[in-house]
Amino acid sequence: MEVVEAPFVRVPFEALKRAAKERKYIIEEVEGVMGKLKKHASSAEARRAKEGEATTKDGGEAMDVDGSPAAAATASAEGSRGSGREWESELDDLLGTLGGLKRKLGASTQSEGVQIGRCKARVEHLLSLGAYGSERALGWNKKRVKRLVVDYLLRQGYHRTALQAVEGDAALGPLVETEVFRGCQEIVDSLRSRSVGPALKFCRAN
Repeated sequence: MEVVEAPFVRVPFEALKRAAKERKYIIEEVEGVMGKLKKHASSAEARRAKEGEATTKDGGEAMDVDGSPAAAATASAEGSRGSGREWESELDDLLGTLGGLKRKLGASTQSEGVQIGRCKARVEHLLSLGAYGSERALGWNKKRVKRLVVDYLLRQGYHRTALQAVEGDAALGPLVETEVFRGCQEIVDSLRSRSVGPALKFCRAN
């Protein structure tokens, strides 16, 4: 009993843990980007304050090497424009990074929701079975056998037949690993066609 049911409960909980871990990494990346934005904002504010002081100091007569206040002012303005362009470029990059992280966070949140639903459905399924008893053996076994048959079909590679069974009984969907085995089959098919991309992607993720 434990050997059969342990993976049934463990798989969605492990998937939920992975999704939560991914969310944690995404949030850390967001915090890093926000730290850079704050740093640049502080630097820009300090630079503006410094330029204002230089403009007003000594009646605005900032001298350069050849003693021309106009040349010094021009050089200062050009330097400010150069720094501004660099800051705008980096700001665009940071905003692009934030946009990508937002999409990843949305996908992670959706994945968490799916796995939470699967965990809930499986716990409720086990609770609905109750304790085994000879007087209710037929109904007890019927619920489990249907799920175990679909699980067996998936493990043996009969994905189409397994999916047809799931489509015929909506309650079976959250109780079987259709997505896991579909992903595995895609990797097997790609390896048979001499493509290692999906397999390497799986290895990096796990």
